[in-house]
Amino acid sequence: MPGQLSKPERLLDRDHEWALLSDFLDDPATELRLAAVSGRRRNGQSFLLEALTEAVGGCI
Repeated sequence: MPGQLSKPERLLDRDHEWALLSDFLDDPATELRLAAVSGRRRNGQSFLLEALTEAVGGCI
């Protein structure tokens, strides 16, 4: 897909979740938005968000 962030190799699977977060960041909306990431305990939500933050050059 055009505009999709490339998923880091250290993330195994998680293609669907990565695509959803990438689409959220790619949305050209100008208003303030908030995303919630949820899931069962110890399934890597923080790991996924850290990888996304690094991919866009943000701070952790």
